[in-house]
Amino acid sequence: LSGGDEEFIMELLKVFSASVNSELKNLNEGLTQKDYLRIREIAHGIKPSFDMIENEKGKGICRLLDSAVDERDVPKLIEELNLEFANINKQLINDFPELNLK
Repeated sequence: LSGGDEEFIMELLKVFSASVNSELKNLNEGLTQKDYLRIREIAHGIKPSFDMIENEKGKGICRLLDSAVDERDVPKLIEELNLEFANINKQLINDFPELNLK
């Protein structure tokens, strides 16, 4: 996708971090409101972001949230997705301090 363009890759990582962070906040709000349709839509929307960085765990959790998963399992899945994103973001901060991620 990037054709080896380092600047393009850096921009994609910044967009990944900012957009997924924002959508995870929306996902948590959806959970608070027990809006399972919204949760499915958000998970469906961010699944390609995890796929783009080749993160199978995040992609798989999104796939589960996007399916007809038992509502009782949703809080745990959202917690796992938040933790996976936090781990990814921490690694991005460590590996690419020039991105100035938070």
